[in-house]
Amino acid sequence: MANPRIISIFNLSLVVILIIIGFGVYGNSLGNSFVWDDELLVTGNLSIRSLSNIPGLFNTDLAPEVGGNFFRPLQAISYTIDYTCWGLNPFGYHLTSILIHIANSLLVFFLISFFIKLRGSKHSLNPGPYAPSRFAGMDSDIVAAVVDRGTYQPRSTTAATVSPICRMFPRAVPFLTAVLFLVHPVQTESVAYIAGRADLLAAFFMLLALLFSLDGRKIFRLLLSMVFFLLALSAKEAAIILPLLIILCHITLRKMTGRANNERLSPAGWYYAALFMIALIYAMARYFIIQSGNASLSSNPYSFYERFLTGSEVILLYLKVLIFPVHLRMERVIYPVTVLFSSGVIYAAIILSGVVIGAVRAYRRSPIIFFGIVWFFCALLPYMNWFPLNAEMAEHWLYLPSIGFVLLFAIFAETIITRGREAKTFRTGLSLLIAVIVTLSALTIRRNLDWSDNKAIYLATARHSPESPRAHYNLGNIYLAEGRLTDAVREFTESIRIKDWDPKSHSNLGKALIGLNRIPEAVREFETAAALEPSSPQGLIKLGAAYGMVGRLDEAVRVLLKAITLDPAQPDAYNNLGSVYTRLKRYDEAELAYRASLRLNQGMVEAIFNLGV
Repeated sequence: MANPRIISIFNLSLVVILIIIGFGVYGNSLGNSFVWDDELLVTGNLSIRSLSNIPGLFNTDLAPEVGGNFFRPLQAISYTIDYTCWGLNPFGYHLTSILIHIANSLLVFFLISFFIKLRGSKHSLNPGPYAPSRFAGMDSDIVAAVVDRGTYQPRSTTAATVSPICRMFPRAVPFLTAVLFLVHPVQTESVAYIAGRADLLAAFFMLLALLFSLDGRKIFRLLLSMVFFLLALSAKEAAIILPLLIILCHITLRKMTGRANNERLSPAGWYYAALFMIALIYAMARYFIIQSGNASLSSNPYSFYERFLTGSEVILLYLKVLIFPVHLRMERVIYPVTVLFSSGVIYAAIILSGVVIGAVRAYRRSPIIFFGIVWFFCALLPYMNWFPLNAEMAEHWLYLPSIGFVLLFAIFAETIITRGREAKTFRTGLSLLIAVIVTLSALTIRRNLDWSDNKAIYLATARHSPESPRAHYNLGNIYLAEGRLTDAVREFTESIRIKDWDPKSHSNLGKALIGLNRIPEAVREFETAAALEPSSPQGLIKLGAAYGMVGRLDEAVRVLLKAITLDPAQPDAYNNLGSVYTRLKRYDEAELAYRASLRLNQGMVEAIFNLGV
């Protein structure tokens, strides 16, 4: 019989190893800058600048300055705490994200350990298969003790079939699942990207809620589980599917332990009713606070039919990303599927039908495999495109579903490693498994570099997703700021090729063309931008300045006066208007325009100079 103290030390050592691996894989992201939406949610978000603002975070949008239709107060609170500790030093924000991710891997380890102990050692590296019926009617604590301490040995066990390492390592599948979850490159979009913290926080509290729901005999634990559910909802809307995951857990436990023990493990009906009531109240509260029941409805114009067909193909893309995590990208351009019998939909139907059949068979033969399959699809439900979202696919949406995938891989790896009867087979299988983990870790470390700054992530996105107009537009802005005008023109032109109705791309292309002294071309771009967004005073101001450059002075006066009508608080409009009036020798009107500009901006050097002249 194993010494309980040795077991505790061994389990603690596994926890320490996970922490070391986590920092080893994500340590190089600590020096990364704020990128992409980090500037919107952190550096430009005034609501996180004081702890006194925390109560107000519960009745507003995540980014109140611009409005993003996301009710995530816990995410904003985490940024507020970071700002209090670190100011605007990105190191601290990255450290927080890494710590939460490591904590999530530990919770995954504890959750899968619970199932593996109750299941027996069929999917741990204890020798031999333990049939679930062997434990039917036994107290769960006894089952756990029997499995954990190795007091039960199957009759078929021989020294030739099982390595001593196997007998010493009863937590192989939970540990391997946690390691794979920790190092998989697909997680970088949630961990190395500060704005992706919602996935980390939601997963953390969802896993806690799951763990505390696994003993239905203790009311206090169930109440804590409901509190954690509320916290998960305040981190991300997708946490609303937690009741389904809890039901999945208890269905799996029922199959593993038998009816008698399940009555001791499963909560009473009031608990499930309370969970669904919390979800309903949350949905109603969110609707009235944000004035919308869905996130970013307006950005997805496709019908339910198109989204449903597209979602079936996207599921296959998600599986591909998990199996071959290369060429990862922040944005993926997914074109809507409109034909029911397209090749992609047919392939998806065949593969998904096979998965469903496999899940049904696994429920009868190996409930832990059933658990992994259903977990993946259940956790992916909010992102199936059945509801309008702001994208058809995003890698960070795999953060929670990936637990089911890596669990299945861990079970598969353990089975392959231990099925042979020779030590050589074990060593070969273990070597291949280590190679997989090292490869995934290396890919993650490399992917972290893509998140080092805006230029790096825009370059990576444009390289792997060349049809993303936003990637080219953002990269064009980087080049424009660096003075690389030819490169900026190339990127803005590419953005317009893909999305020619974006006024910002046309306007910034015009700005780059002016820098290259290609004024007539710039005028055309500013005209296009103004036509696409006629209510934008900034677009009209730029167009007026361009008209002035080519001598179209009367047109310049017209558009500048229109800009002032739209927004009388634009000092640039008055200054440019004064310059045009000066060229038209309408000096009194020019002086009035310059003085109006200075009233709005007393430090405007150009207006001061022009007025002095």
